Amino acid sequence: KLHILKMPGKNNIEGYNFFNFGYFIGQTPHQLFEQLRTECDKNISDDNVWVTGITGHNVPKHFEVKESRKFIQDYILELVKLYEKNYGKYYEENFKLTLGPCWINLHLKNEIIPLHNHQGVYSFVFWITLPNNVKNKEGNFQIVYTNTLGQICKDSILLNKDYEGKVIFFPAPFNHQVLAFNSDEKRISIAGNLHIKEEK
Repeated sequence: KLHILKMPGKNNIEGYNFFNFGYFIGQTPHQLFEQLRTECDKNISDDNVWVTGITGHNVPKHFEVKESRKFIQDYILELVKLYEKNYGKYYEENFKLTLGPCWINLHLKNEIIPLHNHQGVYSFVFWITLPNNVKNKEGNFQIVYTNTLGQICKDSILLNKDYEGKVIFFPAPFNHQVLAFNSDEKRISIAGNLHIKEEK
C-alpha cells in the first residue's frame, strides 16, 4: 500500500505501489578502502590488462584484482544480508553465494562504459578516485530500467568527488552505463560480481 487519499464526504481511496528491487550506496569502511586503493596503485599496469565483454575503442581499460579479494568478499556478503532483509531474494533460497572475478576500471577523459549488465546474482562498484568539477551529466553512473508503463527510465548518479570512497550494490541483471567526463583526471573504480556457489 502506498498511501490513503481522503476525499471530503466520500470513502477513502487507497493507493498501491508495485514492488521492485532497488540499490544501495554506502561509505566503504576505511580499512577496506585503503586496501583497495593500494591494490589499484600496484596492479594498474600493461602487464595486468584484462579483456572483457565491453573491451573496445573509447572504453576504459580493465585490470585484474588480486590481493583484495577476501576483504571484498567479506564486506560484500554483509551487504547481501542487509539487501535481502530489505528486498528479499530473487534467486533460489538454498543457494550460497561466492565472489567471482573482480577488476579495476581505469576511466580516462571522453571514455564511456556502454549499457550492459553482469552475469551473476549481485554486482558492486567501489569508487576509488573521481575527478573534480564534473557537471550536469558528465560521468554519470546510470541505471536504466523499464517502468510499469513500458517506458525506459534512467536513474542517474553524478560521480563527483562526493562519491569517492563509496560503494554501490545492486542485482547483477540491472542494466547500467557510465557516461563520459571532460577532465584530464582519472576515474578509478573496482567492480565485481557475486555468483551462485557450485556445490561439489
